[in-house]
Amino acid sequence: MAKKEFLNFDQISKDIPFENVLNWLNVPYEKKGNQIKGEGFSVDVKKNMFFWFATEKGGGVINFVQDYNKLDNPREAAKLLQKQFLAQEHKPKREIPELTLHYCKDLEEYGISEETAKQYEVGLVKDRGVMAKKIAFKCYDQDEKKIGYVGWNKKDGWFYPKGFKRPLYNSHRVNTEYGIVVISAFDVLYLHEQGFPFTMALLGKSATDTQIDLLKRFKRLLIIHDEPQNINMRLSEYCFCKTIKKNSVEGLGKEQIKAFF
Repeated sequence: MAKKEFLNFDQISKDIPFENVLNWLNVPYEKKGNQIKGEGFSVDVKKNMFFWFATEKGGGVINFVQDYNKLDNPREAAKLLQKQFLAQEHKPKREIPELTLHYCKDLEEYGISEETAKQYEVGLVKDRGVMAKKIAFKCYDQDEKKIGYVGWNKKDGWFYPKGFKRPLYNSHRVNTEYGIVVISAFDVLYLHEQGFPFTMALLGKSATDTQIDLLKRFKRLLIIHDEPQNINMRLSEYCFCKTIKKNSVEGLGKEQIKAFF
């Protein structure tokens, strides 16, 4: 019988702030002093406890994640929280390999030219390894340091290597006071083709604290996201945000996007 992973419920409940959990889950909320209010719930920041208005029940971050994600038991929620916020990598850092990237039909069908794929260092991996048979996107941090690859294929969707921390994809190339924020790296390349090279991707539905900090420098942002409220609220005091409620740029024309600016 496999040994169960040790979960420190007490540490998880005390050491993970509710605000971080709400941002991770992309839940919109308002914070005033030591009180957080969201749709149907409130949080006492000092106690790190929440309360559902409808059921008059509540608890800590574990209970909230269990309820919000409709999980069967609190152990599942605790495991997710520990992995997201408390897990530490003890292995020595490996050198990031240099993958050979090939232009492919999937990129062409998405409207991405071979020239753009080369510029952004994106392509199909034919060699063996964790990225084999996936389209790999080379990622850089804000200082233009290579930090790894994310992968995608039609069968499995997106793949993130173990320990990979999402950057604000393509932000190192954007030097304007305005920008476009999308979910997918595919949309960054597609909008580059449409004449919008100042597009950046979250590489996921939620925005990390690091990504939000990088976005604070912009004066104007167009956010293309199907659930943008959490992101908007965290940026509203720093820049002017407009929103198109879609989970991708599919179906949006060049003139439509220009009109939103």
